[in-house]
Amino acid sequence: MSDSGFIYVLVPERLKDEALEPLRRHFADDPKVAVIVERRSSERRSGVDDQVLRYAQYTRQERRAQTVPRDLPPLPPELQRYAADIQVRHRLPAVASGLEDLRTEQIVERARDGDAAAHTELIWRTHDRVHRRVALHISDPSLLESAVKEVFGHVFDVLDEFDPERASVESWMDGVVDERAERIARA
Repeated sequence: MSDSGFIYVLVPERLKDEALEPLRRHFADDPKVAVIVERRSSERRSGVDDQVLRYAQYTRQERRAQTVPRDLPPLPPELQRYAADIQVRHRLPAVASGLEDLRTEQIVERARDGDAAAHTELIWRTHDRVHRRVALHISDPSLLESAVKEVFGHVFDVLDEFDPERASVESWMDGVVDERAERIARA
């Protein structure tokens, strides 16, 4: 697998016999989606799975890239019964050189066009701002980091809604972040 970003559809171990193959058939035409059985019984390791390397040349180190939760893509009716149990994670690649000179609007365009490295660049550019905004809604430090990741996943899910004629990237993201963070806080 290349380091170009990847979507993992995680099927719980208890559903593997009935859901794994139908879900694999459903996503078979998308080469960037892998349907796998989630075998972890605990949270992902902090500091390793949350690591995003700034440059891809560090190949000898353990390089588990940042992952963010994503919304489940639409499923056909026969697979809907599994929707509540399935997790979707977007594995982000290391930031590619050459993106640092682009405007944020250009980064968003590249992300919408399928450039996986642009998603990572968008996190690098906006993480502090998003973190501060999410913290306004979620005061529990133990929940904050997972909420920030969930918010970024949602931002990626709705990137096609961004209209540069109506708002700047920052203003648009502020609205998306506040709406999703408030929803997380109410849950």
